[in-house]
Amino acid sequence: MEELNKNRYKCAHEIVEEILQAIKNQRDISTCKKLLDFLQDDVPDNEFLDRIVSEELFLQYYGKLRKRDKESDARRLVDELNVRKMKKLRLRKLRITISSIAASVVMIVCCMWQFVTVNTEKIPEGRLPEQEFSCDKPTLILSNGLKLELQGEANQLPDGLDGIRNIDQNRVTYEGRDSVQELIYNTLIVPAGYTYNVELIDGSEVILNAGSRLRYPVAGNGEIREVELNGEAYFKVTKSSLPFIVKMSDSFVKVYGTEFNANNDGEGDIEVVLVKGRVGFKPGCGDEVMLKPNQKCDYNSENREASVSDVDIREYVAWINDEFDYEQVPLDYFLKKVSAWYGVHFSYDKSKIEMIKFYVSTKRDIALSDLLLLIEKSTNLEFVRESEFKYTIK
Repeated sequence: MEELNKNRYKCAHEIVEEILQAIKNQRDISTCKKLLDFLQDDVPDNEFLDRIVSEELFLQYYGKLRKRDKESDARRLVDELNVRKMKKLRLRKLRITISSIAASVVMIVCCMWQFVTVNTEKIPEGRLPEQEFSCDKPTLILSNGLKLELQGEANQLPDGLDGIRNIDQNRVTYEGRDSVQELIYNTLIVPAGYTYNVELIDGSEVILNAGSRLRYPVAGNGEIREVELNGEAYFKVTKSSLPFIVKMSDSFVKVYGTEFNANNDGEGDIEVVLVKGRVGFKPGCGDEVMLKPNQKCDYNSENREASVSDVDIREYVAWINDEFDYEQVPLDYFLKKVSAWYGVHFSYDKSKIEMIKFYVSTKRDIALSDLLLLIEKSTNLEFVRESEFKYTIK
């Protein structure tokens, strides 16, 4: 069986290379001999091969095209495949036709083309198209309990309230207030579909991802650099003799000047990825774990185990550029990211998807329906919409 699968993948890879070469040389797809042989083969598992071909085309063409970001290439491929669907290859009696393969690639490229060329209306940085879903806006809770929506009309604040220097569409900044000895806090809440930046009183910067909350000091004696995080955030911490502490559930990260990504999913799993500098992760029970750049610490509060591994940090910080960018990511992990960004919930049998790996490289302003269709095309799964914000995976 393993040898059979290897042969299938080899066959799919050769078909994809042939199709892409034909497109590159502006030749008719009907000249692709390996593709024609594949279509006329009567083996019982052509559906499996069709899925591999679709996924290979996605990986090899869509991924490269997105990096080049060329409108002409996207337009030519879409036109080419649409024309071929209607013309020479009319193999109606075959169970899998060139049209089905072309259609899958058209869908993939059109999905990418949507944010490269078609969408001429500029979408504000750090948020989804308004029509994708409606939700609350980023909200700041001041020390006196006042709640401010941070997007929309400018907020009029009394001078110096809670040390706030400035608020705009995507950022709030603070200035130190040495005269105030009482320790007071603000809380920033970022809902689905948004990211938001905050510059703390010590100059450190935090970028908060969708579905996240950060509680942080805005005044005090100057010796407290401690914040509480629920959700995901990217930290750029200014150097100081005083440690900077990020509390997550019963654990914390301790740094002195560095850049890192931290994720507390609220379900007992904590993830810390170090970009620059050096940090220590201290679980609620257990010894401190030290991280070096390009390393990730995973902690599960249920079994109270922390593990460190070398990683490609690009996958874990792409979100700060409003991107999903993963290679061979476990699908259940990716679905958590999708859930937080779009504000939706997925119900599924974890055992059914835990072994599935997924590739994706796209801007996060992609429509949810298009993203789910991409997943369906690369897997045998089906997303059934139960309500506005709930899906069941079958």
